[in-house]
Amino acid sequence: MGKRRIVRFEKNGTQTSLADNYEGKKFNSPNDLVVKSDGAIFFTDPDFNIPQGQQKELSFNGIYRISPSGNIQFLDKLALPNGICFSLDETKLYVNDSQEHKIYVWDVVNDSTITNKKLFFTIPIFFGYADGMKIDTSGNIYCTCSNAVWIISPAGEQIGKIELPVNNSASNCTWGDNDRKTLFITAGKSVYKIRPLLTGIKNQSSTLPEKILLYQNYPNPFNPTTSINYSLPKKSYISLKVFNLLGKEVKTLYEGIREAGDYTSTFSGKRLSSGVYYYRLESENFNGTKKLLIIK
Repeated sequence: MGKRRIVRFEKNGTQTSLADNYEGKKFNSPNDLVVKSDGAIFFTDPDFNIPQGQQKELSFNGIYRISPSGNIQFLDKLALPNGICFSLDETKLYVNDSQEHKIYVWDVVNDSTITNKKLFFTIPIFFGYADGMKIDTSGNIYCTCSNAVWIISPAGEQIGKIELPVNNSASNCTWGDNDRKTLFITAGKSVYKIRPLLTGIKNQSSTLPEKILLYQNYPNPFNPTTSINYSLPKKSYISLKVFNLLGKEVKTLYEGIREAGDYTSTFSGKRLSSGVYYYRLESENFNGTKKLLIIK
């Protein structure tokens, strides 16, 4: 801890230090990284986690590349660079700026340099700062932010949002399971497992339903968390709540106005007893209820 470096953990448990300085000055606090198919490592170096008692040596917060041969290359700088990922064909590099609440995109040239910086997406300030990022099999960007994961199309348009329980701030995410279509999200002391509806859908804007749809939660039965997916054909005021068999409300997952699109809310039954519960989605001219089962 406090060594401010990029380390590779070998299969035998030993550590190999790959980089700890740029031009003789220690990195700030290397944060997120992505490995290119040729073995090069691209990483961000913000200064929000410099250990107490240590000094900031670099005058900027940078984005770097470690070549397969170990050479360190400065690429660009942002106010507070954080999450980072490539496009599917690795011709574009996405990096978010936690301080500016923005995601930027660069063209990757000759597999080693980046150019033509453009603003890709802006996250409203009241949703908190952008953190970890991953890309799905259709090129959509998943960006963790406060208590949600924003889903952004390759065109830079929001096409969905995965909500987490209140006071659980999403930090990072990654794809898993055999088909690589299950999203694992770290948030506080919890890890959530979600099967997003958008994974594998290339033209989400053209797939909006003609009416409100409420889907069966997944997984079901579950312990302790499950995902509840629903789709809205137009901007609507909605209420999504969970009830026990006696009709008593046990959790409000969302209540407010939503834009048209597909959404995923996460429900945690950690503090509830095993048994049958119901979740209800209500909106103008719609009232849908489905059963979920907690098994402990």
